[in-house]
Amino acid sequence: MPRVRSARDAALVVGVLLLLVYVGTGAPAVTFWDAGEFATAIGTFGIPHPPGTPLYVAIGTALWRLMPAVTPVQSGTLLSALATAGACAIAAWLVTHVTQRRSAGVFAGVSAGAMGTVWMNATETEVYAVSLCAVAIQFAVAWRAHSRDDDRARVLLAYVAALSIPLHLSALVAAPAAMLLANTAQDGRIRWRSLLVAGQCVLATALLSQRLPVIAFALLATGLMTVNLHVAAGRIGERIMARSFRTASWPQLAAAVTLLGWSAVFIMLVRARQSPFLNQGDPDTIAKMYDVIVRAQYDVAGPWPRRAPFWLQLGNIVQYGDWQVALSAWNDVTPSWFRTPFSVLAAMLGVVGATAHWRTHRITARATLALLLLASIGVCVTLNLRAGPSFGVGLLADAAVHEARERDYFFAQAFWVWGLWIGCGAYAIATRMRRPMLAALVPVSMLAGSWTAIARDALPDRRIASVMADEFLREVPLRGMLFTAGDNDSYPLWYRQAIDSVRPDVQVVVTSLLPANWYLKESAWRAGGWEPDTVTSRTAIGRAGALARRQLDVRRPVAVSILLTTVERNELGRIASVSCWRRFGLIDVGSRGRLCPPRIDIARAAESAERMRPLLGHRARRSPDGMVGAFQRMATCPAAAATVALTGDDGRDAPTRKLLDITCNLR
Repeated sequence: MPRVRSARDAALVVGVLLLLVYVGTGAPAVTFWDAGEFATAIGTFGIPHPPGTPLYVAIGTALWRLMPAVTPVQSGTLLSALATAGACAIAAWLVTHVTQRRSAGVFAGVSAGAMGTVWMNATETEVYAVSLCAVAIQFAVAWRAHSRDDDRARVLLAYVAALSIPLHLSALVAAPAAMLLANTAQDGRIRWRSLLVAGQCVLATALLSQRLPVIAFALLATGLMTVNLHVAAGRIGERIMARSFRTASWPQLAAAVTLLGWSAVFIMLVRARQSPFLNQGDPDTIAKMYDVIVRAQYDVAGPWPRRAPFWLQLGNIVQYGDWQVALSAWNDVTPSWFRTPFSVLAAMLGVVGATAHWRTHRITARATLALLLLASIGVCVTLNLRAGPSFGVGLLADAAVHEARERDYFFAQAFWVWGLWIGCGAYAIATRMRRPMLAALVPVSMLAGSWTAIARDALPDRRIASVMADEFLREVPLRGMLFTAGDNDSYPLWYRQAIDSVRPDVQVVVTSLLPANWYLKESAWRAGGWEPDTVTSRTAIGRAGALARRQLDVRRPVAVSILLTTVERNELGRIASVSCWRRFGLIDVGSRGRLCPPRIDIARAAESAERMRPLLGHRARRSPDGMVGAFQRMATCPAAAATVALTGDDGRDAPTRKLLDITCNLR
């Protein structure tokens, strides 16, 4: 009992401490990338981009409904904080059980929660935080199955693993490692028959997410049949006869609860038929719902051929590993003498911690190592990512395609595991020095060393996404159609429209989504209920031009975000027969006519510049992502445009020319 109480105390300390840290550094308003879309989905009980994450949205919506005083984005951020703090609390509970040292559990849990990627996911509305909590729950359930030889826990583990389909597929990464722990006896022997049955449930879930539903269901059925035959044969012996019921029941229940876990995806089907504001993929039939689950609209790569050299993909993980500690010293994509030595020290502490874990409890160390390999090399092999935007320069051809953004969040589980071992390593060294509490310096310094780099509560971080979204929407003429480039000039706009009722008359069309047939049909329907059967183009700009032409034909305005390149804007205008483009703040408004007005509306540009002036009075937080700084530079575009219009100086010096041509797309 004292040991159980110690484990609970460690979990409570870690959970409360990290929750306070995450709430204190969390984003109070909408942020860039997927957070705006997920917050919109929570506020409208909608369907975000594939794989749809219906369980995550349902949990987020329920939490928001329970707290009417907060906004959906605040509710989503709180959910991320709770989930990540919960994951680290569970980790502290497990480490305390394994080491029988409460301090070791506390130090390991806090260190894991202080890893840069894990911490960042906890400060915004992001599904990967809840996915990490699901991973921790799998390991907690697996520990119970292992320590008590509990078949009910194995059934529960199969159910939690199956929930990765409606929650997020990243949670499935941990399932093989958790199954290994759950089906290992206390003397270290692996129960291969039991592991085979559990593995069939995991494999079936994986196949379901990889466009192989028939094989997935067949695998579950075959597993049940094999178990039944084995049990029937075992009835001959009296000893096996006595165990047959237990042997037969839990695999059958595991298969049944796997199906039950999968069934949560039907939340999408029900909601899609009610046409919510956010309805990505429009999964109103089983076939379309399955397309959303398997991400059919994306160019999902198989393991071969490699999109980048495998050694370079592994190098990308090492680069992301350098972004986990001491971020306040150097929060940029490149290595630095200010930060990288701390990363090396953290890596060494992780090795010490892994070694100490192996010597203390080889069974859990083996499962933890399996999780680390699956969440790093396994994810690398499976996702087959291109090189990150900041990686591979000089190693790849100049024309090589890179990822649209840094993908460190895909490897959050691996960094979380390494954080656990960092805490264990610090405790092991401090114990050898007979000063166990010295180990507290490591997690404390990790929190202090990244706080200012991660905190999102200061300007311009706390407001820039919302202010820029308002600025995009404000200048669009009444009942206009605004063509945007992608996530960051679209998702915050959706949130402001759906949740805050800012310019709901404007139809935002995300150009990068138009190659998907469902989105073309939805955009055409919202533009006036017409069927886009005559649209033959399959390119994003070709389809955008067709929508713009239809919009102008019925005498409704068309506008484009300045994030669309000049080439894209002009091609859209050519298809739509636009003869004039006029700059209003952060958008260009197209029109047809023989006489074009001045290229820049000086008065509107000056007003826009004045509204965004508060964003420019604060230095953007440096980050590997760099998006806040990029949008802060974009906020200077209206003032630069007004200067060009008033003085006729189009920027003869290189920095000004670069600002006008590349950032502002003003040509």
